Amino acid sequence: MNMLNNKYLFLNDSGLKVPMIIRYPNQDNAGTIEDQLISFLDFPPTLLSMVNIKPPKWMQGRSFTGKKVTTVKRKYIHASGDRFDEYYDMIRAVRDKRFKYLKNFKPDQGYYLPLEYRERMATTQELLRLHKEGKLNDVQRQWFRTSKPEEELFDTQIDPHELNNLAANPKYQEKLLELRIECDRWMKAIDDMGFIEENDLIDQFWPNRIQPKTASPIIKKEGLLTTLSCQTKGAAIGYKFSTDDNPAIGWQPYTTAIEIPKGKSLKVLAHRIGYLPSDTIYVH
Repeated sequence: MNMLNNKYLFLNDSGLKVPMIIRYPNQDNAGTIEDQLISFLDFPPTLLSMVNIKPPKWMQGRSFTGKKVTTVKRKYIHASGDRFDEYYDMIRAVRDKRFKYLKNFKPDQGYYLPLEYRERMATTQELLRLHKEGKLNDVQRQWFRTSKPEEELFDTQIDPHELNNLAANPKYQEKLLELRIECDRWMKAIDDMGFIEENDLIDQFWPNRIQPKTASPIIKKEGLLTTLSCQTKGAAIGYKFSTDDNPAIGWQPYTTAIEIPKGKSLKVLAHRIGYLPSDTIYVH
């Protein structure tokens, strides 16, 4: 559930706690409220569950509704932060229904990162000016601390803005230990690659530093219908009609056979994340 925020690099609740509304046909379950912990990873298996398909065991996440709902509800959600455009950090987080734990693997690095896009924003420029002039209060200045503790623990119920770190408070050592152990368990379970240097990761992803290229789409015509496929596993296929070259009209995702309207041609492209896009194929 990582979404951009400007405080703890994605991982405080202003980034993790995302409102979600589900609208069923015929207003089924209208007005009901769920308090279970849900991760974005849960969306794919839940969609399968909603159409009565059992999610495969290899799929991450849990189905939180539908006919194949996972009976055991989540006790924790997890989050990570590493590269932020031109800067790098390494933070992991675990949250239960009340407490948030953060593990800062680069404690000597401050919270604020001078990202180019961020420093173009009028709000950031004003914050930087007030900080330079010493006009920020104690809470506002927290963003500009030049280092971080190795661990942070927040009671999000009484401290929703996560300003009071409880990691050193003896009263909360049991909760700290619980979430620390869960963070370690999760990182091992997902084979966390955060400790691998980026150059080494690139060598793993792209042998000889050559970025692979997505295979060109395969076009087959069967009567009035045109089917598309790609030999690159995991690639998505997009298409446009010849009349859709307006920049405001994006690529349409290919999901089923296409009938090309009379007088139009088709432009097709395949792309897998991490690969170069395929050559564009034109179908007349």
